[in-house]
Amino acid sequence: MIKYPIFIILLISLMAVPSFAQLTNPYTTDYLLAEVVQTGTIQTTGRVEDMTLILSIPQEDNYQTVEKIEVDKDYTIYNDSLGNKYVRIRWNDPQETNKFTVKTLVLVKRRGTSEVRKISDFIQPTQLIDSEDSNIASLAATFKGNNFERISSATKWVADNIEYDMQYSTVNKSATWTLANKKGVCDEFTTLLIALTRNMGYYSSYIAGYAYSKNGDSKEGFIAHGWAEVNDMPVDPTWSQAGFVDATHIKFAELADASYTQASINANGLGKFTIDLNEMRTDISVIEEKDSSLIQANSTLLDDMIYSGYAVIKTDVSANGCYLTKEKIQSCINGEGEDLLDVLEEEKTYYFCNKASVFSIMKLNDNSIGSSLYKCPINVLQYANGVETVPLRVSFESPRSVELTISKTILYPGEEYEVESAESHIFTDNGDYAFGSGKFYAPNSDFTIYSYDSGTLVSKRMQIVSSKSFDAYMTVGNSVQVHVENLLDRPQNITVTVGDETLEKVVDDSQTFVFSRKPGAFQAEVRSSEFSMILNENIKPNEVNIFTQIIDFFRNLFSGLFR
Repeated sequence: MIKYPIFIILLISLMAVPSFAQLTNPYTTDYLLAEVVQTGTIQTTGRVEDMTLILSIPQEDNYQTVEKIEVDKDYTIYNDSLGNKYVRIRWNDPQETNKFTVKTLVLVKRRGTSEVRKISDFIQPTQLIDSEDSNIASLAATFKGNNFERISSATKWVADNIEYDMQYSTVNKSATWTLANKKGVCDEFTTLLIALTRNMGYYSSYIAGYAYSKNGDSKEGFIAHGWAEVNDMPVDPTWSQAGFVDATHIKFAELADASYTQASINANGLGKFTIDLNEMRTDISVIEEKDSSLIQANSTLLDDMIYSGYAVIKTDVSANGCYLTKEKIQSCINGEGEDLLDVLEEEKTYYFCNKASVFSIMKLNDNSIGSSLYKCPINVLQYANGVETVPLRVSFESPRSVELTISKTILYPGEEYEVESAESHIFTDNGDYAFGSGKFYAPNSDFTIYSYDSGTLVSKRMQIVSSKSFDAYMTVGNSVQVHVENLLDRPQNITVTVGDETLEKVVDDSQTFVFSRKPGAFQAEVRSSEFSMILNENIKPNEVNIFTQIIDFFRNLFSGLFR
């Protein structure tokens, strides 16, 4: 009989059975001691002379330590080219049914900064990470700022724009597919983020492992999960974490992309034979865990009495460092269990360094109509330090009038601008706040500025540009003066319109356009052949003549004495 060696590789994808140990708030877990039990059965038919199982196990790094490993068979440790550890179990003359159990006791701490591994696999494109695609490059170019801001804004974009859809839990889609279809699970979220950050020039790796899912359904527990390490930051775009990932994230492998298998089998034999790996499962049980709030938060309503319209929650967050996180808003309900408010963003993702203010907007809906005055608690579920409740009182009276005046609406990143809204709250979706008036600095991307008073909300979209052909500002005294500075190395023809007056001049370096003054809100439109901007300055009619009005008051009061 001639012996014919046959080599068979069987690849088994990452699988998990959710753990029954429940964590109150996995997002604040900073220490976890867990037992990971991997079991499976290998069935053979025919003449199999030997076979080898290579099984992925929890890794070790600055935040994760393997305290103990137990295998019910003789084993060795195998390292792949990227440094990932695997258990290797060999069977000589295996039986028809071959079982194995691998138990790992692993200690995980909340991950902060990670090592920058400058490995070519982590910056080059792959079939899944098609980072050189033009659409990927165009989106990546929109993320500005320092390393933390660029990585966090890309993570926020993925978290906000990709829909989590379990339909794709058994497939691996590319970054360009995910960008075009805007659907997927953790693999697609992470694949797109890695493609964006590699296009920006960052070394980015895919992390395969398990993490604790708390979605309020029967699937609560540890599930197979993928996240990323970008430059020196751990990042989870699916769960909106950057600058940290909580300690329930158990790392099994660091890879070039999401092409990950938990187990593979090599076999040699005679003639025709088969190998099947059945009942492969991973059970994770929590032995010990500790929580601490990485981020502190305090939420209040801008106005706790509103007169129809909108309610706005201001959440002040603080931390020792730079992080991306999110909060979830739950509306109050009436006696019939109906929501009284439509939350415009039920989950709000944001990033900050050290401290920031975050604003959440809600609108009274039809279920509120018919109430005269009631109290309404709104829950702010922090990923940081638990659940806050803020009470809202609603009285259906006439809405307030709100006016919003902005000095410029087209800005450079970091450019100062002025805002005025008399006796109203002023805030932006990047965290700025003032009351009545304020001076702010433009962020790195387009944003919205709001004015709010007792339920009335107005807004203006602000544009961020990398270049302008001219800059301008307006002052109001005895006349309206629009000052224009030419930013090009050639003269420009500039047209300025204020009210019903229009002036046109050729501007070499700088030029002032002077208009007659009229009471009220001034708006100037400044334009050239290739660029335009709107300038605003609000002048109240009684500001001009306040002293005249005082004199007139006393003149009328005492007029009888001087007859």
